[in-house]
Amino acid sequence: MVKSEAEVAAIRKAAKYSDRGLELAMGLAKLGKKITETDKANSLLREEIIRQEGHLDPYISNIWQGIWAAPFSAQPHRFPEPEDTLIEGPNVGLSFLRVNGYSAETERTFFVSPPSKEDTEVFNTMVEAGRIGFAALRPGASCHDVDHQVLEFLRAEGFGNNLLHRTGHGIGMGGHEGPWVAEGSDHVLAENMVISIEPGIYWRGQGGFRHSDTVLITVDGYEMLTDMPHDIASMTIGA
Repeated sequence: MVKSEAEVAAIRKAAKYSDRGLELAMGLAKLGKKITETDKANSLLREEIIRQEGHLDPYISNIWQGIWAAPFSAQPHRFPEPEDTLIEGPNVGLSFLRVNGYSAETERTFFVSPPSKEDTEVFNTMVEAGRIGFAALRPGASCHDVDHQVLEFLRAEGFGNNLLHRTGHGIGMGGHEGPWVAEGSDHVLAENMVISIEPGIYWRGQGGFRHSDTVLITVDGYEMLTDMPHDIASMTIGA
């Protein structure tokens, strides 16, 4: 679970490409477009990586950018269908990749039309939950405690029935690995572990709200390896 300096460098590079993949997918997203029209982002990113890296080993690489259109963004474990259409409401874009053996992920909730007041309030609550998670990150921190702090905040805000998963997980050689940032986990954070922070709020019939970042635990806290904006103004496109 603790990564070497070389592994951290490889994951840092993957995180850069993860951000770029989501930028490409969101750049193709427009009100009324079908999800299949945003899939070109996968081939565009693959071409960019090959140009910059000189190679992309197919045995230890996987490139995927996908968009969960509202209201299906409330079902994060449902695979997007090509005919899903971008409409009003919260969409969730995911960039999930493994570049020459090392993984990273970036997720953002975004809108292709101006969000409603209710959507704005829920979005901002989700962002605050992420901030609480980030603030708890440091060597020696209990993964149980990090998740518990985030989930207790969301429960106190009235979203106890809108939670589907833990706050985060390890990432690096695989897409999901230890340490598990989850209530009940006995893992303790240490310098050079790499995790995701991705609290989510989900409403069937309306949509989901989730950002995810790839984060490095440092000697005195954390470093965000992914670098896309979190605020709702930046995540409202084409409006």
